[in-house]
Order: sequence, then structure tokens, then C-alpha cells
Amino acid sequence: MHSWQPKFVPNYGGRFPKASHTQREEEILKNRKLTCQNRNLAFLVIIGLLNTMVA
Repeated sequence: MHSWQPKFVPNYGGRFPKASHTQREEEILKNRKLTCQNRNLAFLVIIGLLNTMVA
């Protein structure tokens, strides 16, 4: 290898799979947020039902 070749060139090949991996991670995070919202909604509904039963 010649010294004029930048060392970071081979890393470009590794960046593209990482980009798709981060997209998958974003989808997983979105799904987690949705499940958390659904859980919170169910929790609020249960609390509301308990409050109506107590009152």
C-alpha cells in the first residue's frame, strides 16, 4: 500500500449496511413507542374503569 492512499477508504463499504441497520433500529424504536402508547392508553382505561367502580 502506498502512503498517499487514505486509510478511511475501506470503511465506506462498511457504512452502507450500517445505514440500513440504523433504519431498522429506527423502525424498532417507533414500534416500541407505539406499544408504549398502547400500554399507557390501556392503563388509563383501566384506571378510569376502577374510578367509576369506586365512585
